[in-house]
Amino acid sequence: MEIRDLPLAQARAGMVLSGELRDAQGHALLPEGAMLTPAMLASLARHGIDTVPVRHPHRERIDYLFRRLDPGAADAWAGNALRACLHAYRSGARR
Repeated sequence: MEIRDLPLAQARAGMVLSGELRDAQGHALLPEGAMLTPAMLASLARHGIDTVPVRHPHRERIDYLFRRLDPGAADAWAGNALRACLHAYRSGARR
């Protein structure tokens, strides 16, 4: 599963934390696996949180859809290219 630190301004309700979130003093604010809500996002801003560790929301689904593709097979080039394009598109990467 891809995990990335995301600026709080880009975090959205429905994203899932990949680790426990602590404030500058070390106090636990949210546990790993917590799904962010609008109220949580507002509270994190008040606590001075700049970034949040989140799970990539689409990676598991894309990998499931391509579960039968053998990436090492000689004829899998098109499937591998499509998977890579989907990952890039869903992660917001620009090519």
